Amino acid sequence: MAFDIFKKKKEEAIQQSLNKYKKVLHDDMSLSINITYAKKMYIAEIETLKNREVVFRLPAEARNIVNFKTGQAIKVDFVSGRGLFTTKLNITNKVVENYNTYYTGTICDTIEKNQRRNNYRLPLTLNVTYVLLPNELRTYNGVTKDISAGGMLMESSYYVNEDRKIKVFFELDKKMYRLDATIVRSVENIDNERYLHHVRFDYKGTKEKNEIAKFIFNEERREFKSKSRSRY
Repeated sequence: MAFDIFKKKKEEAIQQSLNKYKKVLHDDMSLSINITYAKKMYIAEIETLKNREVVFRLPAEARNIVNFKTGQAIKVDFVSGRGLFTTKLNITNKVVENYNTYYTGTICDTIEKNQRRNNYRLPLTLNVTYVLLPNELRTYNGVTKDISAGGMLMESSYYVNEDRKIKVFFELDKKMYRLDATIVRSVENIDNERYLHHVRFDYKGTKEKNEIAKFIFNEERREFKSKSRSRY
């Protein structure tokens, strides 16, 4: 009986956390999920998120590496424009279809907001130019919706396929950055018939990542102080 009471309380706590963050997660068009396998982290794409059930698709580089078992509980991070949300998924199904691997999991632990500065997405509008790799034959224009040390949400009139390698050029804090990157997710913005691209930065070192993380951290702190003063 004690076990049943504990289980019931845990289920209630999970549902309460889901209710608390449900709107935040479901309304984020750029929502992705971080998974870790063999001490390496991958950014997986969310196909569906309904109540406690999540269907996610492995990135191309993880398809022949990641192998979760049915019944296995894995720790994951939902990466949202409003922060990082940590929980666990109980894997219930695996499907391989058209060279893609899909996992279905059920949220089996409370959702906790865990805002690490390297994952915080700062709402910011920047002009971006980019070229498709490896050809670099033509330059395209885009605009950021937000940016983090890990990547950016970029809007463009040109559709770029998921998993495509690109190079992005943008100025941040009076410095020009030229970074290799990967298109993780692409969706149509129905409001203006343009495309939203979730872009992951593929750093070759840590210097530029630390610079961007520091800038975002300082902007976040400045915004927090400004909101704190406005309350009084």
